[in-house]
Amino acid sequence: MLGNPVDYLVAGVGAVALLALFMAAFLWRRMIKFQKAYVALEKFMSGLSLDELLATNLKQTDALKAEISRHAGRLGKLEEKARKSKDNLELVRFNSSGKMGGDLSFALTFLDQEGSGILLTSIQTVEECRVYIRSIEGGKGKSRLLPEEEQAVGKALGGARV
Repeated sequence: MLGNPVDYLVAGVGAVALLALFMAAFLWRRMIKFQKAYVALEKFMSGLSLDELLATNLKQTDALKAEISRHAGRLGKLEEKARKSKDNLELVRFNSSGKMGGDLSFALTFLDQEGSGILLTSIQTVEECRVYIRSIEGGKGKSRLLPEEEQAVGKALGGARV
């Protein structure tokens, strides 16, 4: 029966063929499971394929990038306008002479974010009232300022920044 080497060879080839058949069946079954899992992954709850979802996502991302760019341009313009607007206002009242009661004199500043603007000063005395307007550049007056005027400019420079 199996005394002949050819018989051993035929039996070995048969065993290998049978093993190959079992392996092929096993791998075929695994491939079917993988295909089902791939199809389930490809079709999400929305019913769209993965390719459709990615294409939709890319379109939405591009639309959002364009909208962000548009908003960034508008925001830049608004920040520039806010920096140049005279929004730092300060009022310092003081008594310019010992003859009058109350703090009737004042220094009023209108400064932008860079510390430039105007300083309006009113000096009240018994005899007269004088009003001065001075230019302020970078937080400094072009001429010598009264201590009260410097105080008003200093307070206005401490305002909020954009």
